[in-house]
Amino acid sequence: MVNQMECGARPVSDDFVSAVAHVLNIDVTTLTGQNSMPDHRLDGLVAPILVACDHAWGTE
Repeated sequence: MVNQMECGARPVSDDFVSAVAHVLNIDVTTLTGQNSMPDHRLDGLVAPILVACDHAWGTE
């Protein structure tokens, strides 16, 4: 499912973004890059999130 969202085959819902932000204990604006955090700090967060989601949903 996450892979489908990454490649644009499935739209990302606001509820999904909110759920991921909640699990990570961060604001939605931090997750979506709408804050002042430099991009390079977010780069290290993205890959582990995708791996964890793929593993949880069995889409590896």
